Amino acid sequence: MKQSVFPFRSELVIRLSWVVFACVVWSCKDQEHPRPVEDPVKLSKIVWGPNDYQEFTYNTRGQIVRYVSQWTYIDDGSGATKKMTADFQYDHTSHLAKVIFGGGFYVKYHYQGNVLKKSEEYTSKDRLALTHTYQFGIGQRVTEVLTQVHDPLEEAVSQIKKTYAYDGRGNVIQEKVYGKLSPREAFYLSTITAYEDYDQQQTTGNLTDFFPYLPQAKMNVNNPGKQTVLGSDGSTVLSVRTFTYQYNQKGYPTQRTVQVQSDPPVPVSSASYQYQ
Repeated sequence: MKQSVFPFRSELVIRLSWVVFACVVWSCKDQEHPRPVEDPVKLSKIVWGPNDYQEFTYNTRGQIVRYVSQWTYIDDGSGATKKMTADFQYDHTSHLAKVIFGGGFYVKYHYQGNVLKKSEEYTSKDRLALTHTYQFGIGQRVTEVLTQVHDPLEEAVSQIKKTYAYDGRGNVIQEKVYGKLSPREAFYLSTITAYEDYDQQQTTGNLTDFFPYLPQAKMNVNNPGKQTVLGSDGSTVLSVRTFTYQYNQKGYPTQRTVQVQSDPPVPVSSASYQYQ
């Protein structure tokens, strides 16, 4: 039985279970992939509770320069509060060059001309841990991410591949995750995630659709109403989340409520959105 592709990830991949959405760096000189128009509405904070939030800081060009995420552990009963920070550095062409995390690990970005080709995750001891290569489709939509795991743990995956499909409006409708235990083996399908019931309102992504962070490339232009994660057989339901929203006068979400369908039941969670 094939294992999940996720257990190998170490300090470099701090994925919070309650984060969704996203904000990739391009140049307007690439005529096939023009820079998307900067949204004048900037997401500044998402608040889940008194000690749980995500905060976004931008420079005068509208580029993200600092990201702070704070959350409270509840599963282990400790109630401990943790904080993660990420600082973004840009090169002279305004391409994202490096992201440095509070724990000392960092991500470097590499381009071919004006097109992002790969990113590399390094440990706090400057050891290369993961390399990601990217493929893009119409409208700068990420269509594939191939991850090479350097020095993987025993019996852990050596490569991960993620593919993305979009609807006609540019909303992601499916993500497939594949794993490979060794270079000699073929990829095996691990999970399928479906997104549906999109609204007609605006969305400003944060940074959490992709890791490493890819600012400016949105996975969706509207807000999904449902997320379903299926097993590799395409029929076994692993999780279902439904989303409802409240909006401001410009049509951007001011509140998002998440209902997780599970047994035993999981309490409904709600987050408020603040803009600048």
